[in-house]
Amino acid sequence: MVSSPHTQLITIVIIARDAEQTIARALRSVLTEGCDYPILLVDDSVKGTTASIANEIAGSSLKIVQPIQHIGAGNARQTALAHIDTPFALWLDADDELYPGALAQTEHTFRNSSPDIIITGADLYDSDSGQFIKTLPIPDFMFSQYGPALLLERNWCPSLQIGFKTEFARSVSYDTAFLACEDYDFVLQALCHQAVFDIQNRIGIKYFAHANSLSRDLNKTKNFTRQAQKKITSADIENIMKHYAVPVLFRNWIQASRHVSMGEYEAVHSYCKTLLSEKDIFPPYGQTLSWLAHYIKATSYFSDNKWKMSLNHLNEAYNVSDLSCDLANNLAVCSYNLGNHDEAKKYLSLALALNPEYMDAIRNLSLIENQTNI
Repeated sequence: MVSSPHTQLITIVIIARDAEQTIARALRSVLTEGCDYPILLVDDSVKGTTASIANEIAGSSLKIVQPIQHIGAGNARQTALAHIDTPFALWLDADDELYPGALAQTEHTFRNSSPDIIITGADLYDSDSGQFIKTLPIPDFMFSQYGPALLLERNWCPSLQIGFKTEFARSVSYDTAFLACEDYDFVLQALCHQAVFDIQNRIGIKYFAHANSLSRDLNKTKNFTRQAQKKITSADIENIMKHYAVPVLFRNWIQASRHVSMGEYEAVHSYCKTLLSEKDIFPPYGQTLSWLAHYIKATSYFSDNKWKMSLNHLNEAYNVSDLSCDLANNLAVCSYNLGNHDEAKKYLSLALALNPEYMDAIRNLSLIENQTNI
């Protein structure tokens, strides 16, 4: 371990595993701030030169913790919490890059309002080419009074560049068994601790996407997302909803959406009963609660291979609002599995007309053309 004393307010914390190709870029984005911020690197590599490269670049600013063996994402983050010497810290992935000024803005926020958690947006880049793909801003609805509670439904945070109060994070802790989605699990547990969020309308980092990232492993992501949601008790959810003053009808939608992701379909239908005729718009999707209730009921039947019942609710959703690419794709899958292959092709064509880059529709159309089941 290499360490040096610091008196700064914020530590930049990097979790790395075999990050020889990217760690220099991440560290230089910190060092260019020019304020000698302390950096903590938890190098979860079994072999490789990540630590030596980092030490050569960051020198006395750097503290390195190297577990004896590979310990996984959640365990690595929990290990990091034990080695932070400052009252606040900021996560930075080993393959990402801070924008100039991001640290100064984060420090300013902590000095002036001392929130438990700071969340910002990100710009998405292709890791191989280095080309900009798109901006991932904080969605507008997250700035409402009840915005943080919407994280119960799904992770609306665009990146892992989260600032946090060190003692608060230690009180929440990371689940050491999580090999993916440990950040989402942490945020859900922070909600249970009634965290004070500062959600900021700025872009803090360059987020580099690559084919082998954990977030691209959909099965692992789905599994750990479900585990994170199942850890939240009914009492936790009620307390969170009350604390963030979530409107009653929105509470029912959040519950229905959570239960469909957990595979608990009877609960989905129960929560949807009060929503099927509601015309209020739910902000994240810009759709009425009625549309969403039909769509989520269709999704539950879809997931249970009950194609006819799913198709009925998808058609009800189509009657409520205009066709969306998601709705068209799901209509196609149901139609195909009911033997209506021409109808399936029609809906997939409509989905791609609405969004030519919609990967689910592209894949499903290719499977049909190759006479493979979808």
